[in-house]
Amino acid sequence: MQKKVSRKQLLKEPDEFLTLSARLLQWIAAYQSRILIGVAVLLGIGIVFSGYQMLNRSWEKEAFTKLDSLTTRFETVKKSDGAAKAYESVQKDFDAFLADASRRTAGKMGLILWGHMCMSAGQTEKAIEIYSRAKEAFEGNPLFAAVAQSALGHAYLNHSDMDKAMAAFESLIASGGDGAKLVAEDALIQLSAISRQRKDEPKSRQYLQQLLKDYPNTMYKEMATGLLNG
Repeated sequence: MQKKVSRKQLLKEPDEFLTLSARLLQWIAAYQSRILIGVAVLLGIGIVFSGYQMLNRSWEKEAFTKLDSLTTRFETVKKSDGAAKAYESVQKDFDAFLADASRRTAGKMGLILWGHMCMSAGQTEKAIEIYSRAKEAFEGNPLFAAVAQSALGHAYLNHSDMDKAMAAFESLIASGGDGAKLVAEDALIQLSAISRQRKDEPKSRQYLQQLLKDYPNTMYKEMATGLLNG
């Protein structure tokens, strides 16, 4: 069951919803050390990842093993010395891995994981670069292209670039498709929050109305309804 987000909670903690509130980042953080299990576990959704067949190929196995080793090292150092030190400990090797495995499934998945690690270490500009590359890498995969686009929008928010953040989220909404649906609710609430911050109340209300219309069972239902009736 999804946890409802109230209007009171949003007003009390606005920064959380304007920066790193994206659920996809939480999912990635929770499951990044289990990437060998597949995308279904990574994103917390019941999708069978066709990559199991690819894992039978030695070069894909090697790439995923390397990716798992890098993420494990990052998490180990992060727990003992913090995210900044963890970033420094894997940066060179992670960039080299992505260069070598850019056309492999593991390399594409690694872009999203590395982008999150950069964000957690405060390397926002680096994260923007990585998420942009991930979006291009997953051009033929609507699901992961949407995940990368959402992450890019949040990276721009964290970088205080509201214009680019809005453009990223609006592009995500406009793309439609099943992939976008996974992160569209969050994109709409972010767009509404940014509009409210800019004192554009009509636009903010428009995004909330679209959210309730397109996703009547959204986890943000209570909050959106309260804001529209307030």
